[in-house]
Amino acid sequence: MIHEFDEENGRETLKFTKILAYEDKLYKLGETALRIIPNAEQINAMMRKARSHHSIHRWALLKVANELDDCNRELKQALITKIERINTETITIGSFQKILKTAPTLSWRPKLMATFNQRFFDNAHVWLHLPVKQQIYDDWWNGIYGIGLLMLGSDYYYYVGRNQIIKQDLTRATSLKQVVALDSMQPKADIQRIMPLLSTLMDSGYVRDGQYTVVPFPFKYIREIMELETHGTQVTKR
Repeated sequence: MIHEFDEENGRETLKFTKILAYEDKLYKLGETALRIIPNAEQINAMMRKARSHHSIHRWALLKVANELDDCNRELKQALITKIERINTETITIGSFQKILKTAPTLSWRPKLMATFNQRFFDNAHVWLHLPVKQQIYDDWWNGIYGIGLLMLGSDYYYYVGRNQIIKQDLTRATSLKQVVALDSMQPKADIQRIMPLLSTLMDSGYVRDGQYTVVPFPFKYIREIMELETHGTQVTKR
């Protein structure tokens, strides 16, 4: 707690400063006006190519399915059978997805199905199943989900997004919080060392209905206790 006294009006202000002690180091967490925005342009472009109303040809589905490797013959045959039973020459992506859902084995998790999805996109330029939630596209979602550390100039910041990718407005930005290793001769190494601890303290599970907290959750309770001890005096954040 930092006590600041305003001589002009004779009032004292308490400022709650977030400092963590870890091993032999002190770390200060601070608010900033900086925001991080995900790669919304690329994500939206991919989403447009996976809209359920897009029409696709039965012969195109069958061609790609037949050209798949025989590493999982049973699954491949189940996929081909489902496509052959389609009684129209064209079908929407949404309708095809509903057909696949009637066969639990034909989920998009198996490697063969992921390959089928990718090869169909390569041929038809539309996605049967939107893949941007896969790990290989993580860079597109910076600021939307997960907890990350980045460096701007010589300063270090972390961001806290959602704990999973969900449908939401992709223009949503996330605040950057500054983290400073006080009196450190190797700030980069020290900050990287404390990030796993910060992540753990912001992934409490029972705070914010299972979503991450934007600062280590103990600070919330410490601040409330300090306000009680000061008999209701408002404690400003810093």
